[in-house]
Amino acid sequence: MLCHALLPLLLTVLAPSDPCSGVTGPKGSSGEHWAKPDLVLSAGPLRLDVYVSRTAHLFHVVDQLSAWDNACHGQYRDHMELDEVDEDVLARYAAMRAQRRWGQGLEQTFYVPLDVDDAVRAGTKAKHVTRAEADVVVETMEHFAPRVEALLADKREHLLSAFQDVDRDQLEFVAERLARFVGLEELVVPAFPLASPTSGGGAMDGGRLRWEIGSEGVTEWVLIHELTHGFFRPRTELMRAAVERTPGLSLTVLGEGFAYGMGPGLVEADEGDPLARMVGGDLRQGRVWNDDGNIRQRMYGLALRPAFRRALEEGRTLEEFLPLACDVFTGVHELNDTWPGPTLWIAGPANDAVRERFRDTPFAFSIASFSHDQESFERYLPAMRHNDLIVISIAGDTGGYLPERYARLAPVSRKEVEKQLGRRKSIALAGAHEGVPLVFLAAPKAAALAELATSTELFEPYLPR
Repeated sequence: MLCHALLPLLLTVLAPSDPCSGVTGPKGSSGEHWAKPDLVLSAGPLRLDVYVSRTAHLFHVVDQLSAWDNACHGQYRDHMELDEVDEDVLARYAAMRAQRRWGQGLEQTFYVPLDVDDAVRAGTKAKHVTRAEADVVVETMEHFAPRVEALLADKREHLLSAFQDVDRDQLEFVAERLARFVGLEELVVPAFPLASPTSGGGAMDGGRLRWEIGSEGVTEWVLIHELTHGFFRPRTELMRAAVERTPGLSLTVLGEGFAYGMGPGLVEADEGDPLARMVGGDLRQGRVWNDDGNIRQRMYGLALRPAFRRALEEGRTLEEFLPLACDVFTGVHELNDTWPGPTLWIAGPANDAVRERFRDTPFAFSIASFSHDQESFERYLPAMRHNDLIVISIAGDTGGYLPERYARLAPVSRKEVEKQLGRRKSIALAGAHEGVPLVFLAAPKAAALAELATSTELFEPYLPR
């Protein structure tokens, strides 16, 4: 564990009923006063204001259930039976959500300790969300409210105890090191523990920390990982400048490299080294650097870890360290460029089924998956080579489609796609992009899309005979 036996225990846990705590609720994004936190954790320069919020739970569960992005957590779908009406409600939500992505207003509106009406009122006032968008969210939350409330009731006792039981010496040690590294005197973070069927992950979007808590023991490094994002967030522009000077590097990968390098990279290095095990598992499954997302982020975090550890021990600053962090990325990136085999590029929600279809092919050693957002297409299209294969997948119930600028990649018009999906028909067509072969798959629902990816004959030329 990353801790120090001689550190004084400065962390305090203040229950909301403590009349001597002096903690009052903060102000929200449009000046509204939040209630006093259910729990306050103070660890040196770090303060966590912890709230158990019905509104946050409703929003979080429907957001994950909608599967609007590849980063949505699947345990909620795995543990909730959904019928056709549920899927239709989620499809409408996903179509809206795909236009207002992570951290672009919905998190600021609904991860709050307010009731739903007050949250909407504050969010629209702050222009985080439009009234029409809020109506879609509220309609979806109301539809699933009985099931979400049952989940919250079942897990409620574990939500605050997860924060109360953290390794406090370690939390303070990490906070002190990160604060010095990024040059912050204080970081105050609103934190929302969220009921989950099983212990899940976390996130740090819109300045809110969320941590999925099940009944079993929590994964503490997830909290450290997300808090690392919190410490780096005020230095976004400094990091952006470094990214712009480094070909192939994105702000997301740089931030996740530090976050994975810290949690689980450094805080669990002596406890079975889960980061190394994750990367090893990725490699054994044929998931490599080109597979942007968690795979690339974890690999970069592992490569960055030794230098990051030394920089923290020596008291260096982020500004001093960024050139080396960029050089580490460039080295790994250039090493990947020596890979001579083909890459399978998967855009859209058919990722798992397509991966399985190509598991025993040369493509298995280099697979990149991404969502239908313009930034991803701008980043990846120039890297595609003639011996690669592009798979574009569309599911009518997830709401995602090619960005307008790249709609030409589809060998059929969007109008025709929507017409066929409306008739509950699937589409499988071959095409090409500047000499790179392409397969276009579309189906009314995600389940039908997975079946199409498993059965289509368009993949046969690329599979072992």
